[in-house]
Amino acid sequence: MVADKPVGQSLLRRRRKESPPSTSMATLDSAGPGRVLSPAASASDPAEKAASKESDRHALRRLWRETIPEEKGYMGAGVTAMLVSSATNMAFPTLIGRIVDRTTKGAGSGDGGGAGEKETSSEGEVASLQVFLGRALLIFVAGAIGSCVRTHCLRMAKEGTARRLRKKLFRSLLRQDKAFFDDPETGGHRTGELVAVLEGDVDASSEVFTTRLADGLRSTSSAVNGTLMLFRLSPKLTGVSLGLIPVFTAAIVANVVLTRSLTARQRALAAGATGFAQERLGNLVTVHAFTAEDRDEAAYARLLDEAHALTSQVSLAKGLFMGSLFFGGSVTMSAVLCFGGTLAGQGELSVGDLTSFSMYTGLVALGFSGLSSYVSDTWKAAVAARRVFDLVDRPPSLPSSLPPSATPSPTASLPSLPYPAKTARGHLRFEKVRFAYPNRPSVFVLQGVDCEIFPGQVAAIVGASGSGKSTLLALLLQLYRLKGGGESAGEGGGKIWVDGEEVGAVDPAWIRGQVGLVEQEPALFTGTIAENIRYGRPNATDAEVKQAATDANAHDFITAFPEGYQTYVGERGKAQLSGGERQRITLARALVKRPPILVLDEATSSLDPESERLGEEGGTEGGTEGGKEGGEVGFGRGREGGREGDTVLPWGFLPYPDVPLLLPFVWSVSTSAPVQEALEKAMRGRTTVVVAHRLSTVEKADVIFVLEKGHIAEKGNFRELLNRKDGAFARLHQSASFLSSDNLTG
Repeated sequence: MVADKPVGQSLLRRRRKESPPSTSMATLDSAGPGRVLSPAASASDPAEKAASKESDRHALRRLWRETIPEEKGYMGAGVTAMLVSSATNMAFPTLIGRIVDRTTKGAGSGDGGGAGEKETSSEGEVASLQVFLGRALLIFVAGAIGSCVRTHCLRMAKEGTARRLRKKLFRSLLRQDKAFFDDPETGGHRTGELVAVLEGDVDASSEVFTTRLADGLRSTSSAVNGTLMLFRLSPKLTGVSLGLIPVFTAAIVANVVLTRSLTARQRALAAGATGFAQERLGNLVTVHAFTAEDRDEAAYARLLDEAHALTSQVSLAKGLFMGSLFFGGSVTMSAVLCFGGTLAGQGELSVGDLTSFSMYTGLVALGFSGLSSYVSDTWKAAVAARRVFDLVDRPPSLPSSLPPSATPSPTASLPSLPYPAKTARGHLRFEKVRFAYPNRPSVFVLQGVDCEIFPGQVAAIVGASGSGKSTLLALLLQLYRLKGGGESAGEGGGKIWVDGEEVGAVDPAWIRGQVGLVEQEPALFTGTIAENIRYGRPNATDAEVKQAATDANAHDFITAFPEGYQTYVGERGKAQLSGGERQRITLARALVKRPPILVLDEATSSLDPESERLGEEGGTEGGTEGGKEGGEVGFGRGREGGREGDTVLPWGFLPYPDVPLLLPFVWSVSTSAPVQEALEKAMRGRTTVVVAHRLSTVEKADVIFVLEKGHIAEKGNFRELLNRKDGAFARLHQSASFLSSDNLTG
């Protein structure tokens, strides 16, 4: 017996393998273009390190081009406002010093003069101080306005840059083929990791030349102008304070070196944890069904702990940096005050000038500290920007799927393919089709498939699990690229034709525009029912949406909702709808396209053909309580106890009520008779390709193709194939690979 491994353990091992202590997570590897979450070469390889740094610099140069020209209005106003606020900051210590000098001189000016002279002098000092304070107030107001304008403009520039980057990145991701997402171990990408790049990395990238640029310029201004003011006030005292500069320089270099690679690895590990969480939250029913809450919680915690371990190292490096700054600043400030006090006592420096000098010393220290943070953040942003641009620039293996009127994708590296003006009749032909998945290039799923489907025919493709049925449909839809002629592992070959147009020689958008797809797992999006149906054709009218729903046997249950077609269905549609209802909405979405070709990829495999009859009986005997408690049959809500199509089986109905493994069977019972009827109605008058396990569907097919070991083993109609007692179809039938009213075990 093989010992169970904790959930997420393999992911942890992969992460550790990808993230040795001396690696950086952000460079491309040999897995192919766009592989952004893989490690760089060992830090011990100088050539690889140099290449990584050059790649970072290139990413920063490109990020500059993405930001400054596009946001020059906001950037110009923001930088100007920043200079104004920085100038007021530079003036502040001088103003304070003068106030100190005026007040101390006024307080110590008693020289025995007459009362009238004292009063006149006092009034003059007050008037002069009032004028001075008024000017200072104007400077402070200018600084406040500058800070306000700077914050607003640079924030707008940052958000504008982030918006453009997200648009480009999302556009590129939408145009990747299915292989891009398949297997993270061999070059694919997990959805959660991509979302982390889309959100976190884009945010970090968009800040570096907007809000963080202003911080860097302000820090530079404080360091440079503050040093000049120190020389102006007291060259002697400045020589003492310059001892601070080597401390800051050493701290800056150490901080950048320590945090650069650590931050890159931390981001990649955090993205992995995000992907794990998104995957589990998206499949909570499975998690609950296998009581995996504790295991997945522990696995997620381990991923977070691994990322947190790097966070602690980054934080420690930052803490050492800040500590060294504090120590150097404290020592320097103490020396300045001691030596400055001596100079003030000798009359070489006023008390006000010493006060100003101390404040400028603090500004210089803050300037160097901010400059260090900006340099460190810039290299972090370079890593993030590289991840973003690697994905933005990744060319899809298929041309951009756009109709002729649309703007071509800047990421498409393949030449534009023709977009036929005609509408297909539905003539399909497969010639010697061979194919191996990119993550298993040596295993050919299809090994020379030849078949032809004529317009208006209903063709069923059957075969054992893994025989390549769904793969054939994916190639038809160009979800994977079929490379013609190649015989080497992973390339495949052969040709697929649609009405005389070779798939791969025309724009995939045309092929997909001729096909209405209904998948095994009904995929709905957050929004209303009408929006989900209209997703098939965005310009469909309300009448066309309702007609498609009627053709899919969905109109009645939709109008039974208080909100009708405006009913909000929630994520994946599971908040409001049963499995059969979701399936009918996806069928309506396919039909609203008015496609000449309908592709059904095991569209009813999870639905029980007897369930509606049983649901109605249970609803009748159970009354308005939905059969949950009433009646001897005791299950189903039927038409009285709930929406048509929902079915509930209490534990008491099961022969072994204490066996929880029977729950998935109970849970899967749902109404498929309306779905089956809708599918049969949808097939009329159009070419239909069906991958199915339902005898009711296969029996009515005009032609059946039996896939076995990657090729067509048999073809014919149902009776012809069933009469071949030793044939591949007969063996499938005898092995209970099909579901019927007498066989509910599938």
